[in-house]
Amino acid sequence: EFCEGNFDYDLPSYTVEAKTESDIASVFDFAAEHDIPVSVKTTGHSYQGSSTQKGSLMIWLQNYEKDLSIIKSYVNSCSDDDVNKVAHDVISIKAGAVWDDVIEAVKGDYHVVTGGGRTVSSIGGWLQGGGLSFSSRLYGLGVDQVIDFTVVLTNGTIVTADACANSDLFWALRGGGGGTYGVVTNVHYKLYDVTPIVKLEYFSGISEAARDEYGGAYESIVEKWFEFWIEKSPNLDPKWCGGFFGEEYAHLLYCGNKEDAQKSTFYKEINAWYWNDLPWNTFVENVWGSLILPLTVYDSWYDYRGGADAYQNPCE
Repeated sequence: EFCEGNFDYDLPSYTVEAKTESDIASVFDFAAEHDIPVSVKTTGHSYQGSSTQKGSLMIWLQNYEKDLSIIKSYVNSCSDDDVNKVAHDVISIKAGAVWDDVIEAVKGDYHVVTGGGRTVSSIGGWLQGGGLSFSSRLYGLGVDQVIDFTVVLTNGTIVTADACANSDLFWALRGGGGGTYGVVTNVHYKLYDVTPIVKLEYFSGISEAARDEYGGAYESIVEKWFEFWIEKSPNLDPKWCGGFFGEEYAHLLYCGNKEDAQKSTFYKEINAWYWNDLPWNTFVENVWGSLILPLTVYDSWYDYRGGADAYQNPCE
């Protein structure tokens, strides 16, 4: 039923399983000769469907090489340029890798700025679209971690782009969107000293049965939460490195140790807000209210993302 022939699916007409740069160059050559649009897919997490364009010739990178070698003090091509020279520990990531692979390769030896989903392609649409991460407030976006790209251009040429070589392409790839300027086949990606990760969680909630009695009071604490968060979040210490939030929750991360997190201005402010501004003494357990959970401490980003148990385990 899913593949009914009369349904107008947004799917490519042809797919090539590309395993080498020459495979990719051959696709571009064939597509140009026959005037066929090209799409690029590794894992297909493009919500707007750009990785599965209707009628296209799709370059499928799921089974491309991954590499995942760690290089100490890797230097870009700007060795004689004191302004643009970069020397940094990196992981070499090829086009077939997803964040699950990268996290497992790095383990707890470094901190690495990753995407939210372990099954998302590491150097495809997430990275080339900017790369927002749970630790971006401290370390920057995914594109800020790239020292250089290796790219197969649409004319089949293979080039390296960094701050000195093909610098216009290097600029464009960092946010221009996956597959816009060619197919990225390799990235040298920054690694940082390992840091503990401290998790702070805030929740509020109300049962449906209690809405008639407590609905107004509950809406009041939701409004208070947003008022507090809108006031405080723009001025957070960058060590509160990221997370996510909504009208009834916050999942916030501190990149550092528990003692420093507890001493931080924000930790003191959120607890003072909770105990002084909310009617916590009127909350009814399992009926309505809110709660700040005790801080959870992880030894590293690897442990926060589930450790060894999460590797190749989509349930983690």
